[in-house]
Amino acid sequence: MAGDQSPKQEAYPTYMAPDAQNARGINAERVLNKESAFTLDKLIAAAYDPHLAGFEKLIPALVSAYESGTNLELITKLAEPMKLLKDWDLGYEKSSVPTTLAIYWGQELRQKISSRIPSGGGQLDVIEFMATQSTATEKLNALASVVDELQNDFGTWKVAWGEVNRFQRLTGKIIETYDDNKPSLPVASASSFGDRWRLSEVENIRIQKNVWIGRK
Repeated sequence: MAGDQSPKQEAYPTYMAPDAQNARGINAERVLNKESAFTLDKLIAAAYDPHLAGFEKLIPALVSAYESGTNLELITKLAEPMKLLKDWDLGYEKSSVPTTLAIYWGQELRQKISSRIPSGGGQLDVIEFMATQSTATEKLNALASVVDELQNDFGTWKVAWGEVNRFQRLTGKIIETYDDNKPSLPVASASSFGDRWRLSEVENIRIQKNVWIGRK
């Protein structure tokens, strides 16, 4: 990662640079360009930068959909969640409710329109499609579904990210088992686009490597 000084993709065979740019790469450039010289402490701090670049286009698109909405019942229902998302700094942290809303919403919207997303594109292409090619109604309905899901699962939609994004090791096995009723630790970090993976709607446990999203 060298920003403008990075090797040019077109100068090399495709097999040497098969991966497209993504939100993580965008954020890495942003963070690394802030400093001309890094100490070890500065580099460690940069590695934990909480900015979720994948939502830079998605949240404004959602705000625009909300502000142009005509379904008064839906607008009223989403008023408080939207206030949190509008004021959000796009950074993750364990106590952040908008982080939970945004990540759940991004995944929900992506799933709802997945059949229309062109195949073969990179992560930024998917984000662009979600922001510009989903309708206002689809965006708002996805958020409403998330509010209902959180309310049903936790008794409130105001769920801090560290309450659902948790680390648990119960057996030490490569293929772990997870249990909401046993100890776990909150995890602040999230991917730059906030991907999460559904394992079972019945169990209501979501797993990504050793971090699982589910009822605490």
